[in-house]
Amino acid sequence: MTKPMLAKKISVKTVCGRVRVPRYEEGEHKGDVIPDQIIPLMSVVGFASGVKYGESDLGPWEALTGGFQAQNLATGAVFRSGVCFLPDVGHDMVAGQLKSQDGNHAVEFAFKISAKSDPEAATGYVYVAESLMDVAESDPVAMIVGKIGNALPAPSTTPQIEDKSDEATEDAPPQKRAARGR
Repeated sequence: MTKPMLAKKISVKTVCGRVRVPRYEEGEHKGDVIPDQIIPLMSVVGFASGVKYGESDLGPWEALTGGFQAQNLATGAVFRSGVCFLPDVGHDMVAGQLKSQDGNHAVEFAFKISAKSDPEAATGYVYVAESLMDVAESDPVAMIVGKIGNALPAPSTTPQIEDKSDEATEDAPPQKRAARGR
């Protein structure tokens, strides 16, 4: 195993640098983001015992405090820190659990963080997270699912909402159609 480097903070930028999404290299859509491509970025594990708040030129921010380790999935570089900035997709779940507790418990987590290319996003991508841990028996959502079993309805195979936007026509560029699942 690679020896971890100590870092001021764990974040996608600290661990992976700038996220680069795939783009069309030729044709009429040259330079446009190719939709729905998954770019594995980092795995991050740790225990969060608190939330730290601050303000920067970009506005207010929130970070987890505790003990964290992250690995760049492209290079294998490993980082450790006492501060972790997770993308919202993971941060909100962990911080929400912390805020609902009495402050005497840490929240353990392990995520694989990836970027999914999205031509509609300002950055050209959105973050996605995959939990690397089994759901705890004490997880409130798991408890609700356990009570109802598989009572959630199966996805419909027929569209429920008709899309009448101009961009949904067959004349739209491929990335616009792809972004709408066509």
